[in-house]
Amino acid sequence: MKIPDEIGRYTKLKTLDLEGNAIVDLPDSLANLPELTTLYIDGNPLSRGAKKVIEILQPEICDIHMKRGITIDNAKEEDLEEMAHLLSLLFAIEQDFEINYDKQLAGISKLFRSEGKALLVARHEGEVVGMVTMQRLISSAEGDYIGQIEDLVVKEAYRKMGVGSRLINKMRAIALEYGYKRIQLAADEDNANALRFYTRRGFHRTHLKMYHFKA
Repeated sequence: MKIPDEIGRYTKLKTLDLEGNAIVDLPDSLANLPELTTLYIDGNPLSRGAKKVIEILQPEICDIHMKRGITIDNAKEEDLEEMAHLLSLLFAIEQDFEINYDKQLAGISKLFRSEGKALLVARHEGEVVGMVTMQRLISSAEGDYIGQIEDLVVKEAYRKMGVGSRLINKMRAIALEYGYKRIQLAADEDNANALRFYTRRGFHRTHLKMYHFKA
């Protein structure tokens, strides 16, 4: 089965179910549908190009790629404990941080109550399976507020399904809504997968190096 380029004309299309149709390629025009909020694509031998199309779909997409029912939501207070546990997965592969559940819960709780923040979770069947956070900073270079993105992590069983892309896309949309002049993030220089992930999604490496001084 082949999806025609003309699908891009269906600007009111909200749901598209393509499961089990031996689809290999997807037209670039699919990524331009402004109201598409649900895409079922399980059981198709998608090419690398098709997966790239999925990655750049609109930020509000709620079901894509492999698992039905994965939603991207604003975090609730009752999600914070699960989020603190998720951070242990991230810190296990980053040399600059130590796993300490109490500290992680305290930090994520303070962020939850701060101004100008955004905390997103990926949810599947009631379980938090991914997350990302953003906090507000002031940039003298920009002369305004910017967003600092942190804590992007997805449970291993849900990786390579577009969950990370959807979390980042949604956070970029929120940053625009907040009027932030720039969004920035840091990534472990030894984490090749993370560096590649952010570069492919439009983030540019700067000439700055980050230094810490522990008070």
